[in-house]
Amino acid sequence: MKFTAIILALVASTAVAWQPMGVGAPRRAARTAVSMKQRTRLEAERELRAAVKAGKSKGKAGEKVGGFVIPVDAVCVDDVVGTQASAATKLRCAAALREMGRPLPLVYRPELSDEEKAQKQKIREYSTYGSLAAGLFLVANIAETALNAQFNLWPDLKQEWNYSGNNDAICAKLKIDKPSEYDSYALCSETNLKAIKPRSIPKPKGVE
Repeated sequence: MKFTAIILALVASTAVAWQPMGVGAPRRAARTAVSMKQRTRLEAERELRAAVKAGKSKGKAGEKVGGFVIPVDAVCVDDVVGTQASAATKLRCAAALREMGRPLPLVYRPELSDEEKAQKQKIREYSTYGSLAAGLFLVANIAETALNAQFNLWPDLKQEWNYSGNNDAICAKLKIDKPSEYDSYALCSETNLKAIKPRSIPKPKGVE
């Protein structure tokens, strides 16, 4: 078992090394296309916000788009078609408004202040540190379990797997270790013990 991880790693590295030359190209092309679309969308959003901020979305009273009256003080498409309109209606009206020279965002999002931007940046940093800590804890837990199973380095942390298919051994240990609390454990209740079905998976060789 202790060489299984090494063998799997060697097989995986060999498979990657012998990958055909033309396989990676479509994936790279797809990633490039996606990144280009993202840049185009971000640029369009920046231009739209700049136009709205510059007041280019202001128009004359009584103008209509798709049968909807455009309020002079409209700051987003929702102000024109309402929040209950379908996504298709909002997109069509947004496109028509851009053609009319009155670009409006679909949803109004006020500009964040410097304090709010700094706070959001701190939240991102803390979430990054939290994700890193969770990942390290997971890797450490996996490594501890593997090393303990092979070499029994930390007996206090080791927990034997229950291959018996029932809770008899667990309940017997609980009855000895915590006799006063034994009756309160739902795991060893009569209803739970009766509900246990015979094992359908054979236990590993060498396991009693």
